[in-house]
Amino acid sequence: MRYAAFVACTLAPILFWFLWIRRKDAASPEPRLLLLRCYLLGGLSTLLVLALRPMLDALVLGAGYSAWRDAFLVTAPLEEASKLLAMAFAVAWSRHFDEPLDGIVYGACAALGFASVENVVYALDAGDARLATLRGFTATLAHVASSGIAGLGLALMRLDRSRTRALVLGTGFVFAVLVHGAYDLGLAQREGFARVALITVLPGTFVALGMAVRCAQRSGRRAHHVHS
Repeated sequence: MRYAAFVACTLAPILFWFLWIRRKDAASPEPRLLLLRCYLLGGLSTLLVLALRPMLDALVLGAGYSAWRDAFLVTAPLEEASKLLAMAFAVAWSRHFDEPLDGIVYGACAALGFASVENVVYALDAGDARLATLRGFTATLAHVASSGIAGLGLALMRLDRSRTRALVLGTGFVFAVLVHGAYDLGLAQREGFARVALITVLPGTFVALGMAVRCAQRSGRRAHHVHS
């Protein structure tokens, strides 16, 4: 029963964010199998993070711990690269990956898979199933926002035929790392300051995700107008 509670507390907010993202793409919903593939590979990408984290820690933090270096040069880039790689393996060559908004949807699904594993691990370690629910509306939002932005970069690169394709992907990835790193850096502050940081950063991540969705919708409409 204890483990069932952990799973239930984890999946409830995950389902909430999935339905929220799904509604943004209601006009042209993605195949369930591809969404599930992104989710599962996103969960498996946690293994890549576990494998590479010690090496990156030694390389970047070997001279001494620094909260900002940990946030922006270790945790955020490693986790965002792992989730983006999971998404790319899942859908990059699919014919259904044909709109900018698809990048956000698939990126968010990979993030939800990653967050599901991460939230259960944290909750089990703390022995409190409620922590999974709390993280579901804090850390999971940061994962969804950052990976949604990175996914948009991948979608725009895939749809772009110009020489700036790599720049588009790189820009999306950098923004994703900045969003993720800002959240992690806020958590690294002393308890009182961490609460203030969360109150400041979390709405910012939601706004960033909303801006990415609107950007994707506008890009999709422009592309449709050009080809119609």
